[in-house]
Amino acid sequence: MMRIPCRVEWSESHHGIESGTESEFLIRTGVLYEFEVGELIVAPHAMVDFAGDEEVGVVGVTVDMSF
Repeated sequence: MMRIPCRVEWSESHHGIESGTESEFLIRTGVLYEFEVGELIVAPHAMVDFAGDEEVGVVGVTVDMSF
């Protein structure tokens, strides 16, 4: 099954006492394809995060177990 997800996220990072807290708004979109291998669900994906003036590519594989 092919999916085209789009998410809107709010991220907050704590860098210690001296650095303070950093928050940012981002949008993530991309494609993924899910397929079953026995009882496992494997989903390779490629995403792009848009945060402020930056664009960051994200690639990976998600492995789930169906039950």
